[in-house]
Parts: sequence; C-alpha cells; structure tokens
Amino acid sequence: PPTAPKDALVLENNPNRVVLSWSPPEYTGGRNDTRYVIECVDCGGARLVYEPASSLTDRQVTVRGLQPETAYTFRIFALNGVSEVAMATKLAWKSVSLRTGAATPSKPSSITVKIESSASVRVSWSSSDTLGGGGATEYELKFGEQLDPTKSTSYYTAADEYLLTGLTQGVTYMLQ
Repeated sequence: PPTAPKDALVLENNPNRVVLSWSPPEYTGGRNDTRYVIECVDCGGARLVYEPASSLTDRQVTVRGLQPETAYTFRIFALNGVSEVAMATKLAWKSVSLRTGAATPSKPSSITVKIESSASVRVSWSSSDTLGGGGATEYELKFGEQLDPTKSTSYYTAADEYLLTGLTQGVTYMLQ
C-alpha cells in the first residue's frame, strides 16, 4: 500500500462546509492506481456529504453538513489496488483538524420605533430564531440625517433595543 498523503490542509473553512486538500504520498507502492478515502473521526451520527464521493482520485474534497463552531478531525487515506489485500496491516493516513466558523446570525425582525420625547426615540427589535448556532452578540444601528447620509453614526449594543437621543424636530432621519 502507499504511504500516507502529505501536506493535508484546509483550503476553505465555513460554518457548514470545508474544503480539504493534500499532496500525493511519497511512496505509491510502485502503482499508478492511487485513490483517497476521507474519514471523519468521532463525528457521531453526522450526515456528512463528500464532494466528490469519499473514495476519490482527486486530491481535494468538499465536506458538507458540518455544524458551526465545532471541532472536527479528518483522516485522509491513500489506497491502491493492493490495499484491500493488506488490510490486516495498519493503513497510513494524514489527519487534519479544524474548527468550523461561526454561523452568521439572521437579521433582526419586528423592528419598532417608539417616540420617547421630542428629542428621542426608542428602537427595538426581535432576534430571529434561525441563528444557525451563532447568535448575535452585538447589533449595529446606523443612524443619521436623511439629507446627509455621510454624517451617519454607528451605535453598538448587545441589547435588543436602543434609545437614540439628541434629535431635532422637523429633521428627517434614516436608520439602518
């Protein structure tokens, strides 16, 4: 059988998919029918999809069906026509470990603006239930005069409401 593939690395890392790549093994067993099998270590009952399929001749694979902010280890095996015969011996592999990125939270919904006084308004919103495992930790409100959007200011809050003060009557404002 061939030796383990070399230089396994992560080309892309997204919340629900990764792209893995590797170099051919140093020793192919004197054969030219090398193929690769990808195995996820301790993935439980995860339904992962390998593109192309997990037994492949290319040296790159996309793995879909991953969970955001989760640690994974993948083993990449190099096999050839005599590997099945030699299964009694340990097959060599190269492993790559990674942690998927955080999911982007959905936009807030049910946005309301309530007049508090002649110079202030309270903006509130609801967080979406479809945060994909990566809830928002901070919201940005962009606020300014509608006639001059270049003078807008960003306000940041972890709460689901914000009190905007210092408003002038008769001026039209924009809020994002």
